[in-house]
Amino acid sequence: MKKHHYFAKPVIAASGSLGFMGEGYKHYLLLNILTLGLFGLILRNWVTFQSKTSTATKRIGNAQLASDGYSLEKMFPKCVGLNFWKGWMVNNFSLSGPGLGPILRQGKLYKIKGELHLSIMLVGDTAEERTGEARLIVLLLKENLHKFSASKIFLNWNISCPNTGHNALANFLESFIPEYAILSQLELPIIVKVGWQFPIEVALRLQELKYIYGFTAINTILFNELPDFVKEKYFKKDKQFGHRVSPLDKHQDQFLIKGRGGVSGHPIRPYALAWIREARRMGITKPIIGGGGIMNPYNVWQFKKAGANAISLGSCISLRLWNLPFIILTAKVLFRKRY
Repeated sequence: MKKHHYFAKPVIAASGSLGFMGEGYKHYLLLNILTLGLFGLILRNWVTFQSKTSTATKRIGNAQLASDGYSLEKMFPKCVGLNFWKGWMVNNFSLSGPGLGPILRQGKLYKIKGELHLSIMLVGDTAEERTGEARLIVLLLKENLHKFSASKIFLNWNISCPNTGHNALANFLESFIPEYAILSQLELPIIVKVGWQFPIEVALRLQELKYIYGFTAINTILFNELPDFVKEKYFKKDKQFGHRVSPLDKHQDQFLIKGRGGVSGHPIRPYALAWIREARRMGITKPIIGGGGIMNPYNVWQFKKAGANAISLGSCISLRLWNLPFIILTAKVLFRKRY
């Protein structure tokens, strides 16, 4: 019988969780020291690397970057808020980065062996700008694909980052056919990263395209899009106005790209599970990487039951460090290779 080995490992790093080239973040060094190296060992050997989402050209965004152009200047930038006890993160990075070209010139991605997931996003305000970005990404990768050591490369097409300052979903629905036509020239399997409101009818059309390998569900959810009952459970009230506020509100004046941030962790898990269940019910048959609020082994089982073929880990890496080995081992059992 034909083997269906969707992914080399059942756990894939969420875009952004390990940096552009696997460098991670400054507080990861501390976590590695505290765990006597176990933290780094787990991330290197048990989790498939996915790059932080890169744009075609340099993007300033809201994160202050160090002199190298890609790492964070501060350990805890103002565009990120978290609550360790309630298990959530909110970020408004807005895809700060040097662009794909400088990342490739660093050469570190070429040394990654095994499976590699490259995350990219088209952020132009017009269809013409986005197709131009797609052509540049294809040109950069075509020139350098022979340098990669990876056994398999997936192109992760992030179409749903909520912090870019434009309506990513509307823009994608407007022009995804010509954008796909350009990206498919790489002849790489493409995984589309969708948001919680992405129309499954469109996903059904996407899965008919030759190089669309599957989907990642879901991206972070804008704070303002969360229902009031979710905000009441996880977020504090503003003392002056009495309503629930994002922890990033106090920094709004300092943000180039305005917004109260995308929420990850516990608050968004029900929406990720709901999208996957509905996608399977409506006929999505291609692989789905499930992510959003996976904090313990039971959550892995929930995503498996919903219909995911693998999981992605993001905020859990920082917020539930002690659960990582158990989450990964559970995924290895539940997402055994199918024959």
